[in-house]
Amino acid sequence: MLSTKTATLFLMVLSLLAVLPACKPSPLKELGTIESFKLQDADGNTVNWSSFRGQPVLVFFGYTYCPDFCPMTLHKIEKAYKASESSDWPTLLFISVDPERDTPAALKEYLGKFSFPSRALTGSEEELRLAAKRFGVTFYQDPANPELMQHSPVLFLIDEDATIRYLFKFSQTADELTDLVNAL
Repeated sequence: MLSTKTATLFLMVLSLLAVLPACKPSPLKELGTIESFKLQDADGNTVNWSSFRGQPVLVFFGYTYCPDFCPMTLHKIEKAYKASESSDWPTLLFISVDPERDTPAALKEYLGKFSFPSRALTGSEEELRLAAKRFGVTFYQDPANPELMQHSPVLFLIDEDATIRYLFKFSQTADELTDLVNAL
């Protein structure tokens, strides 16, 4: 028969083991705050980065003619959005890296294929380079195939204070994105 002290210790250990799975550390980190920049939305309105403070957002640099990373990432967002129980899913800010071909109409049509909240942003080459620099993103026309743009295929999870909380990699799944957004 167990002593009272041993029984108490045993119950404490069992209680701790039951709680530990709920205490896993958050995957979200503080990876830096994004400084201000200005772009235009698909309606031609000037948009200041600071206008997104107070709400979490997702940010992706891409283009409507992208054959791989962009559509696959947006489909992951769509799948995560549909699987999420969150009623306040963050708006995706899709920042075009191909302002010559990504007209406002093309951007609206492209994002209109998805049901998650989104907003297209574009600008001059100079404005887009500044925005990309703020995120540490690169993009350039592919020298081997000028129809393609090479760009960083990272989805940024940004909190309401404009702090990068997670860099969602192309290799990650929609289920992982759902969990990350729910933690945001």
